[in-house]
Amino acid sequence: QTWMAENLYATHYRDGSSIPNITDSITWWTLTTGGQCTYNNTTVTDSIIKYGRLYNWHTVSDNRNIAPIGWHIPTKKEIEILKDYVSNNLGISQNTAKAISSSIFWNTDTIVGTVGNNCKINNSTGFSALPSGQRSSTNNYLGEFVYLGNDCNWWTATSYSSDMSESWNLSDPDTELRVSDKHDGFSIRCVKDY
Repeated sequence: QTWMAENLYATHYRDGSSIPNITDSITWWTLTTGGQCTYNNTTVTDSIIKYGRLYNWHTVSDNRNIAPIGWHIPTKKEIEILKDYVSNNLGISQNTAKAISSSIFWNTDTIVGTVGNNCKINNSTGFSALPSGQRSSTNNYLGEFVYLGNDCNWWTATSYSSDMSESWNLSDPDTELRVSDKHDGFSIRCVKDY
């Protein structure tokens, strides 16, 4: 597998169609078509390039395709392949989460083995995952931005049900595949076609 070195920050589908930038929390939560935003609706270019944009799953499933030519959004199976490879090739990192996490920008943590603890041994794979946070669909935080500095979530192309999809979560102390609400705002990391 060949993975992109950063999260997507595209504002258009492959055919040139614009992906709406949704800044309002209620609009985000009720959207049933593709939408994108930046964390806290920032307009700071350096931050957008560093962390990428957040997308709902309707953007992932849109047939106009958000992935650049030659790339695609990974399936659940492709994430499992990556996780298996990383867990068998940790290098100096203590676990899978640390092996794929960048050595910078994570909030400091005192618990040994967490991503934010002893960051100098992070990123043995060169995947350089950054803690881009998310736009939440939980009841207490509908459409709100949470967890910048503490976690990252990426969409997979694998749908679970009409309302839920498979996603890949990276937070302390490890990384896991989980089922998430399609209204969540997550990052996208593409894998090269093969």
